[in-house]
Amino acid sequence: MEGTLVDFNCRAIGGSAPPPRVQWFNGLAYLSFEGSVSSVFRFFPSRSNDRANITCRVEHPGLEEIVTKTVELYLTLKPTDPVMSEVRHTDIGSVIYQCETSEGRPAPEIRWLLDNTTFSAGVSNQVVFDSMTETYSVKSFATISSNTDGGTLTCYLHHPMASTLNNASTTLNQDIAIEFSIATHGAMPLLGSYSTTLLCSAQKQTDISLHTVVMEQDVGGVFRSVAQFSDRTIPKAEIDTNGPLSHRARASLTSNSTNMVASLKIYTMRCEDQTQYRCTYSYLTSSFTLKAARRTLPLAVGARPSGRPHVIQPTINFVAGQTMTATCNSEVGNPAGLYNWTLTRTDGSTLHVPSFTKIAPSSHKHRECSFVGVSTITHKVDVADNDAVLKCDIQQPKIGDTLAEPFHFTVRGGGTIDSGLHCKKCSDVRRPTHCNTIVDCNIGESCFTQEHSSGYSMGCASIETCDRLQSSTIPIGKRNTPVRTSALCYQCCQTSSCNSDLCPFK
Repeated sequence: MEGTLVDFNCRAIGGSAPPPRVQWFNGLAYLSFEGSVSSVFRFFPSRSNDRANITCRVEHPGLEEIVTKTVELYLTLKPTDPVMSEVRHTDIGSVIYQCETSEGRPAPEIRWLLDNTTFSAGVSNQVVFDSMTETYSVKSFATISSNTDGGTLTCYLHHPMASTLNNASTTLNQDIAIEFSIATHGAMPLLGSYSTTLLCSAQKQTDISLHTVVMEQDVGGVFRSVAQFSDRTIPKAEIDTNGPLSHRARASLTSNSTNMVASLKIYTMRCEDQTQYRCTYSYLTSSFTLKAARRTLPLAVGARPSGRPHVIQPTINFVAGQTMTATCNSEVGNPAGLYNWTLTRTDGSTLHVPSFTKIAPSSHKHRECSFVGVSTITHKVDVADNDAVLKCDIQQPKIGDTLAEPFHFTVRGGGTIDSGLHCKKCSDVRRPTHCNTIVDCNIGESCFTQEHSSGYSMGCASIETCDRLQSSTIPIGKRNTPVRTSALCYQCCQTSSCNSDLCPFK
């Protein structure tokens, strides 16, 4: 250990005259010579000479080779006495203390006592090794809760060359943050609303001459002061704010012998007001020690949707059995509203239609705190959906707004298409009358026959396909009358097995 003398004894036993030759080395450095059977070397370790490889070397005519013995010395170094300091106050009213020491080997351990009782909750440590001096520096942090009511906080070292007498201590005052709070007054503020009020409340400490409250707004990660009061301000004072809220907010103070209440009223809420706000309450003790506590409050700015949702659908006319795809896009406010799709039929029944929705922050200037959304549905229409109304609603439970965009559509085929229609179905037959295979068609389909170069194809096709491909226009209600127009034809009909009579063979 540092400050301790070390004696090394080297003895050569046996052999005959002459006496052995004994030499001492520290690594390769020669230290001394003694021609005797027993030799003692005294070493004085220090911080400048804290590591050594002491070697005893013995030579004698009777030995075939030189005999050596080496002992490695690695000095234990005493760390510096601990130093305690108050680092900072947290936003929840706790106080963080730091205790540090350095130049120790091996690394010392810092331990904490609160009123002579081991204190370990809320303790963290940092150990740093200095490769130049091969010593350790240690910092330990203890967080004292705002609920701690006074006492003595002590840090001490646990190390081979230290004792509990190597300590540092401080007396804790009752934390001022117990009666300190920040809150909003009223419901969630809305974008463009007239006013929102934040309150900072603190109970004054007795026998103190100066109390202050500072109100700040987080601007880009940096808190900037918007108002500051002290108990030397008029008890009922009101001032214009400065900084980011200048000309758009007012701060006021109500103070008496026991309490201070500072309020910040923001007019015409903007998206940039959606940030963190901080109140700092501080006072100067009779010994001119500054005590302070902070509280931070995140403020969300709500927003109603800026307009009605818009439904996008390529067509309003459908055939029974078709799949409808509709999209609703709009701003959905903040908090993001929920899309709700409903289909109301003429018989009064309502169907809730499942949807797929994507929500993203708005990129619209001055409405960055709002959200936009896109919601999509797919629905297979039925004859019962004819003249139905499809609605896309946006619902915001916290704000209470429900906006709806009605969308009307019609379904063709209700009551005019036999859902039990049977048609002949074949491929490349020589004549339509040669086809003997019969299949069931779906709702919204007709029987068709198509003539092509290799023969005839027959089967079921949608009414929409028939309208598009039929070689001659056939008035609705008279499609059972086949019309021949050219060497190749495409014709449809709407009674069972009627397509064997279409496109008659020449």
